[in-house]
Amino acid sequence: MSFIRHTARPEIPNMSAPSSNGIPTDTHGKLQEDYPPFQLGDSPIDDYPPFKVVVIGAGVSGIHAGIRFRQRVPNLSMSIYEKLDDVGGTWHANKYPHLHWIEYQFSYDRKTDWSSLYSTGSEIKSYLKSVVDRYALSPYINLQHEMTSARYNETTGKWHVRIKRLSSASSQTPSEPEEFEDTADLLFSGTGLLSRWSWPEIDGLQDFKGLRVHSGNWDLGGASWEDDVKEWKDKNVAVIGIGSTGLQVVSALQNKIGKLYNFARGRAWIAPPFVRDTFSQLLSRDLAAADENYVFTEDEKKALQDPELGERFRRELEQGMNSMHSITMRDTPLQGQARFDTSFLFPFPIIGRNGVDIREKWKPLPRSYLSVCVDEFPNWFFACGPNSVIGTGSVIIMLEHQVEYAVMAAMKMQRERLKSVEVKKEAVEDFDKILDQYFPRTVFSEKVRTWYKSGKEEGRVIALWPGSTLHALRALRHPRWEDFNYEKRDETTNRLCWLGGGMTVNEINGTGDRSWYLNDGYVDIPPLNASPSS
Repeated sequence: MSFIRHTARPEIPNMSAPSSNGIPTDTHGKLQEDYPPFQLGDSPIDDYPPFKVVVIGAGVSGIHAGIRFRQRVPNLSMSIYEKLDDVGGTWHANKYPHLHWIEYQFSYDRKTDWSSLYSTGSEIKSYLKSVVDRYALSPYINLQHEMTSARYNETTGKWHVRIKRLSSASSQTPSEPEEFEDTADLLFSGTGLLSRWSWPEIDGLQDFKGLRVHSGNWDLGGASWEDDVKEWKDKNVAVIGIGSTGLQVVSALQNKIGKLYNFARGRAWIAPPFVRDTFSQLLSRDLAAADENYVFTEDEKKALQDPELGERFRRELEQGMNSMHSITMRDTPLQGQARFDTSFLFPFPIIGRNGVDIREKWKPLPRSYLSVCVDEFPNWFFACGPNSVIGTGSVIIMLEHQVEYAVMAAMKMQRERLKSVEVKKEAVEDFDKILDQYFPRTVFSEKVRTWYKSGKEEGRVIALWPGSTLHALRALRHPRWEDFNYEKRDETTNRLCWLGGGMTVNEINGTGDRSWYLNDGYVDIPPLNASPSS
């Protein structure tokens, strides 16, 4: 299901302006002399052609992508496909005991009534569902629709995406096929890094006759995990693993079952509390009695409704998290891990130029450009790709910027009437060299088994960004367009054909706003006696 939205593109302050460099002289398999003589474009410069986006996944990345593509790309047609039966991604799929995460919210959609600094998984999912409702995304989202393959058409510059309707999909009718194809000018995948769980390799595990439950697929039928374990009072339960998930599960189950065994391959590295004092001080708690209780009292919840305190609380906690990157350098502690498939080998084919399958291209190691795209796969951008996670700081702000990068690429394609945008192989190779030289300086290269290295003790760090969160945001904020190759949509020798005939839509029609350059959001008013911005 696709919905088309025709609007003028809003002006976006402080975004780098895409350029028109790098247009190859040989597109569609033709040389320049095969094109018609140089001609002036015949369209208004802001008469944006229809643009289709397909988004895979309706978790945090997919939800943010739906919001930003709609906001910034005019004349847009968009479909979001999600294989699960509800939105939320990881926060819908994961229901294991004592699932908590530090306040998880978009930078532009602040929630002021969290129950705790470390919110429950169900509370985070509820927040994400409320975002979908507030931004009216439901008409674009197709639940229980699973992508099975994607293939790039080099002639048209379109992605052809195969989608399978799962048997219980609410939109399915007897007359509809089980599998169908959708096409897109730009494909964006927001499948979570921790969305593909896997069992550890343990001899005899498959022969175990009792109940086996993976934390990444906790679905025992109860309304909550507490309901699931009500009958476990006399049971012996073994928990394998002592990463962050294992620690949460063990602490939740220990008083609800007969006997608990926790099997760990190695030590668990736990960082000391880093926000306790700030948390207590902001809430006027007694610092001398500060403990690990991060649950808000009713009075504290009421106080945080105050915009000034709420904003200060949020900013100071973010400031604290963004001041910790130095602990990732050598001679400082590591943290524990969980068991997921982080090989970046998709369970379905994604075929780029010349029939290249991403599953083969990313063997033995996945490589990307700034964690958002890869050569030989034009018009495909992703969040949660190789080296996209940060060691310290906010995960969600990183995902936001990865999405913003894809949106800026879409804006460039539409405005300049480009058939394809593809990162250069040399740029991917240079980013790869940066990874090789950066991580040996960090604790992540120590001989410790971690999902950052696909569950290995040694080898390439394939999950983490080579730097701090703030470093990543700076890098992604302003795309370096000269690192890309381009193909024009139109067969013309005029690389500036997007300039059109010299007028805008409103001028030609004699309607609409013709003084928009004075609008708030476009006018950037400098402060008096301003110093250079950071």
